[in-house]
Amino acid sequence: MARSKEPPPRIPTLGALQRDEPHWAWLYCTNYHKCTHRRAMPLAPFVIRWGANASSNVLRKSARCSQCGHKGAALMHPSIGSGGPGIYVAFPVR
Repeated sequence: MARSKEPPPRIPTLGALQRDEPHWAWLYCTNYHKCTHRRAMPLAPFVIRWGANASSNVLRKSARCSQCGHKGAALMHPSIGSGGPGIYVAFPVR
C-alpha cells in the first residue's frame, strides 16, 4: 500500500504574519541550553527591512538575542485560540 505524501507546510511570509491580528509575534532565543529569553516584537520593522514577501525564515535566522547575543530565534504568532474564546492576547507593555 502506497503512503500518500503530504506537502510540507508552507512557511508564511512576513507580510502574511503581519496581516493577521495581532501584528506582533513572540521571538524565542534558540540558545536553549543557556538562555530562556523571549520577547514580543512588532512585525512592521521587519516587513520594512526585508519586504512583505520575504520568508519568515529570514527573521528566524537573523534575530539576535539581546540577553546572550545568540543569533537565531523561534517564532510564535499569537492567535485568538491562545487567549481563550474571542480574546486577543494583548501586546506586552513594560
